[in-house]
Amino acid sequence: MSTLSNALRIATGGLQNSQVGIGTISHNIVNANTQGFTRQVAQNSAVAYNGFGAGVQLGTIQRITDNFITARGLTSASDLDYATTTRSFLDNIEGSFSNASADGNLEDLVNGFFAATSQLANSPADGALRRNAVQSAVLLSDTIRGISQDMDDVQQRIDDQITAELTSINTILKRVYDLNVEIATQDANTANGANTNDLKDARAIQVDELAKRFGLQVSTSQNGSLRILTENGRKLVDEGTYVQLKRVGGSGPFGDIVVQNVKVDGSLDPNTTPLYTNSMSTGRIKALIDVRDTTIPNLLAELNEFTSTFMTAFNSLHSQGSAIPPVATLQSGSTSGVTTTATDLFTELSASLAGATFHASVVNSQGDVIATTLGNGGAIAIPGVGPFSLDDLATLINGNADVGNTTLGGTLGITATATTDSNGDPIIRLQTQTAGQYVVLSNVSGNALGLLGMNNFFTGADSNDIAVRSDIATNPDLVAVGRMRAEDGGLSSRSNANMLALSQLADTVLSFGAAGDLSAQNVNSAGYVGRIVSTLAVTIKDANSREAFAETIDTQIAELQSSLSGVNVNEELATMLVYQNSFQASARIVTVVNDLFDTLLGIVR
Repeated sequence: MSTLSNALRIATGGLQNSQVGIGTISHNIVNANTQGFTRQVAQNSAVAYNGFGAGVQLGTIQRITDNFITARGLTSASDLDYATTTRSFLDNIEGSFSNASADGNLEDLVNGFFAATSQLANSPADGALRRNAVQSAVLLSDTIRGISQDMDDVQQRIDDQITAELTSINTILKRVYDLNVEIATQDANTANGANTNDLKDARAIQVDELAKRFGLQVSTSQNGSLRILTENGRKLVDEGTYVQLKRVGGSGPFGDIVVQNVKVDGSLDPNTTPLYTNSMSTGRIKALIDVRDTTIPNLLAELNEFTSTFMTAFNSLHSQGSAIPPVATLQSGSTSGVTTTATDLFTELSASLAGATFHASVVNSQGDVIATTLGNGGAIAIPGVGPFSLDDLATLINGNADVGNTTLGGTLGITATATTDSNGDPIIRLQTQTAGQYVVLSNVSGNALGLLGMNNFFTGADSNDIAVRSDIATNPDLVAVGRMRAEDGGLSSRSNANMLALSQLADTVLSFGAAGDLSAQNVNSAGYVGRIVSTLAVTIKDANSREAFAETIDTQIAELQSSLSGVNVNEELATMLVYQNSFQASARIVTVVNDLFDTLLGIVR
């Protein structure tokens, strides 16, 4: 009798085990295409009492995962998102340089500008060529400003994205914490027969999303909760609490990211700690910060170095020449950094001014000399020892016996005025006092005219504000194509000496300082631009290679995860047949045992 009872108990257990197995398989099959679903398997084991078989015991419903593959998958997700984000923004940046305008890339525009100046040097009186040269300069300066603005726009767009990402991250962290609590609670109460596998899948999806933003360290506590740290050890979630991230003002223009603990009552701890993104190496947030704070500033530094060096060289030469016909007023364009008209130029502008000399002439509209320092009392000489200010320079010129308006009685010569421009910047202005008289200047020793910027072509300091001087942009006849005649201080109407020097600047080796990813180097203007673009191209190539490698690794990890944790419907159906047969066999045992019980009871009666 007891033997039949044992057999009935064993068969009943088999029925229950088959039911659970079929239910688990059904759950797997209907979720075969559910994102993040992990295949589940009903675990069971044989039972024996006193050395005799006692049937089957149902264990847990196990999620089929591998901790090593899971951890590697999180790492590959971080690396791939870092690479993809970096490459995406680099592609945008490359477009700014390579598609700078409809007329070509930045290097083409530099070469085109110098080609226009060379054509003008061959025919300095040609008005169409003057307009072409000025238009080429305007296109070049507009393009440089446009690239600079594009870089600023990309930086701001990245910063806005970081803010949006922090909002998403905070939502994820809270969701992971809530799932931790729910999983730990259910795992502590297993009497109801429920399992937390689907909750763990939901949590894994959130962790995967978090891994795209940060490199992570993930571990599981005894109660089933996840403890999540960033790769540099900053706690994000554990079994008892979680954090939220926010932006705060910092030393840089975009501020910092800090961490706040969430207290038990749900409020935020007022104390904050830095996230220390500098010590991170991977993930979307790190990619955004690297492009915003390193890649773009380096490119802007290189572009600024080109712009300032190129403008300085071009303005220096342009200031040594004169428009044809000449102009009645010239003023310094490189003294905006001087504090006041009374402060020392040797310390605030350039020590190279000391001892420099230059000639000044007053000419008529045909360039014939009315008054000149050349061949008379001698060049105007800046003293070799300071202090020497704009006020001192004005006094020196006004008191010159050959061209000083003060010395010549107020009706002839040049009046020098140390004053400020419309922006409030200190300048010196030279102008004639009589209609039909014009100013012509020429360096003798040193480069006083170039350092002062007495007839600058470009205005601005760097790529952010470079522009062709507004009056030249509207009147190309103001381009300084000629230079003072060495014989008498006059100006020939067909002179091309200055424009010839300007056109030769295309091949002149300039000294560019270290900037961004480029070391200090001596190269011509177009060559330096070419190196900016080629260095960017190498960076983009490296980013593409890193992305391709990360995609390969991520695909391999995904395939491993799929083969281990994914649902193969055919395999599940095959296993279901096994459970079905098992169920039928167990049911048959119940029927047989029941018949035997009936027979036995009939004998007893």
